[in-house]
Parts: sequence; C-alpha cells; structure tokens
Amino acid sequence: MKKAKIVIIEDQSVVAEDLRTTLQDGGHEVVAVYDAGENALIGVLAHQVDLALVDVVLRGKMPGTDLAERLHHDYGIPVIFVTAFGNEELRVRAARANPAGYIVKPFSPKELLETVENALP
Repeated sequence: MKKAKIVIIEDQSVVAEDLRTTLQDGGHEVVAVYDAGENALIGVLAHQVDLALVDVVLRGKMPGTDLAERLHHDYGIPVIFVTAFGNEELRVRAARANPAGYIVKPFSPKELLETVENALP
C-alpha cells in the first residue's frame, strides 16, 4: 500500500472528520481539510497532494464539480467524489472532471480505502 498525501474538501465537519480518521487509520496522511472550493484550490496546490476527496456540494461560489475539474485537468490531481447525492444528473456533471472514484455517503471504511487505493497512481 502506498502512503498518500490527501486533502479533504467537505463542508460537513462530522463527515470530514470521519474521512480523516479512516484515511489516517489506513496509513495515509491527510494534509488539510477545507469546506469551500475557493480556499481549497489555493491550499491543495501549496500542499502538493497525491489525491483530493471532494464533496460535490460545497460552501462558497465554486461547486465541487468545478473544483474537481480544475484540480484534475489543470493540475493532474486525481479526485474522488464523496457525496450524499447519488442522482444521475450529478453523476453526469461530475463525470466532466474524470474522477478517479465516486463514493456515496454513508460509506464504509473498507469502501473508502479501496477506492483511494484504486485511485492512486
């Protein structure tokens, strides 16, 4: 298993903490947690992360789908979407970012860690 530097972009603090704990227990390093896309974009680039977990719906003006698209296409950072919304319309919007994975809340720790492992180069 490769240890990855991961950033979490999630606006629900309880979910963000659950993600952090699961990832750290799985041997990964969580370098930062953000609740809005605008803040995350600056921070992600400063941390040189291997992977970003992005909620589709975020606080602020930048939706998670737009943030993920920029992270992937402009900076080559793989993205896993983590969202409570599993409808087809969101999946179509999210597909533009070419995500490395997609997890619907609530998720199991095993599902999260397997998705992360599959997304890492």
